[in-house]
Amino acid sequence: MPEITVLLGYAAAAILMAGPARRGQTAMTMVAVVVGVGATVAHALLLIDAVAPAHGNLSLPNTLSLTGVMFAALALPFCWQAGLRGLVGVFLALAAVGVVLTRPETAVSSMAPDAPPLWQLVSHALLATLAWSLLAAASALALLTAAKDRYLRHANHTAWAATLPPLESMERLMFMAITAGFALLSLAIFSGLVFVEDLLAQHLTHKTLLTILAWLVFAALLFGRWRLGWRGRRAVNLTLAGFAVLLIGYFGSRLVLEMLGREWG
Repeated sequence: MPEITVLLGYAAAAILMAGPARRGQTAMTMVAVVVGVGATVAHALLLIDAVAPAHGNLSLPNTLSLTGVMFAALALPFCWQAGLRGLVGVFLALAAVGVVLTRPETAVSSMAPDAPPLWQLVSHALLATLAWSLLAAASALALLTAAKDRYLRHANHTAWAATLPPLESMERLMFMAITAGFALLSLAIFSGLVFVEDLLAQHLTHKTLLTILAWLVFAALLFGRWRLGWRGRRAVNLTLAGFAVLLIGYFGSRLVLEMLGREWG
């Protein structure tokens, strides 16, 4: 099955990247990059084939699968930085989970005559998914930062912790992902308010309010970082709090709508 091939490709690339430094590291990195890129492209093609009958409408599993593709695409450019190899391996392993979740979609009903043009809905959905993926990556980095901090504080230098970059590097990457995700989330909120008409009729009011609440949390975090130098546990906790609110708003609303048999507007 193609899914098994992609899964094995991710696993092989992750193992090569997370392994300890050794002779011939450049050649091994090259192999990991080639295998990782191949797995990412194949994963994307599998996902496109799965959602084609639904004209781009993503179910919950396929949204998570797309997040896996984004994780791999975000991680692979850092393969050549020796200090980030372990982190790349972790993100490739997370991308592998997305392959397992990929599910074929069924065709959706045609849009109502007064519905917004398809490009508007697709652009809004794309912005929201990209923002979600970047903020999910930031949250994964927050968890890894907290985990490594805990290991270091308890002088428990395990092989797993040793593969991760220094705390400062992970925190810097976390804020890079937050900044990019926040910008895309801002555009997604704006496009949703402009393109999606009658939120009450589409049962999206609570999703919108929770998304705006998450936006406020990330805005406060970025402002605190800029003006007050927030970092460490405070930054990690606020990142996870903001993502938790976004998670409830994005997936909670989606799960309820799918259980009710309604389309995602």
